[in-house]
Amino acid sequence: MAFSIDRFNTALAGGIRPNQFSIEIPSVPTGVTLPNFNILCKAGAVPGMTIGVIEVPYRGRRVKYPGDRTFAEWTVTVINQRDQAIRAGFEAWSNFTSALDFTTTAISAKTSDNYKASVDIKQLADDGSVIRTYQLREAFVVDVGAIELSYDSTDAIEEFTVTFQYSYFV
Repeated sequence: MAFSIDRFNTALAGGIRPNQFSIEIPSVPTGVTLPNFNILCKAGAVPGMTIGVIEVPYRGRRVKYPGDRTFAEWTVTVINQRDQAIRAGFEAWSNFTSALDFTTTAISAKTSDNYKASVDIKQLADDGSVIRTYQLREAFVVDVGAIELSYDSTDAIEEFTVTFQYSYFV
């Protein structure tokens, strides 16, 4: 079959642009606020997944079977605003799941699962309509990244990353 640019353009149908997205956390744990997160969330990713392999040796060969599905950590990049409200919210969430001062707050949070939330990742068309939505279920913060400070950075705004673990996505 000969190559045809028209056929390619029809199959592509305009494609999806990686800068057309929205990431929202519709229900955060009690005591956590993330004002304007969906606006200041600069980057994220569509989550990936891996199916493990079970190898069974048989007469010098390895027969392979599908194993359990696993989900990697998921990370977003956030633009830091002057009042640092979003960073403070993620620090509070992190502290809520594992308190810095060893209080009983974190322990009670772990037993009741109220430190988990759903995260909605939406891929958008150029007109802003939702093409596809992924929802991370039972997500919680495992890392609030460092903010790099440097005399060399003159034309930049602070950013930081937040890494989540989650049980699965739909």
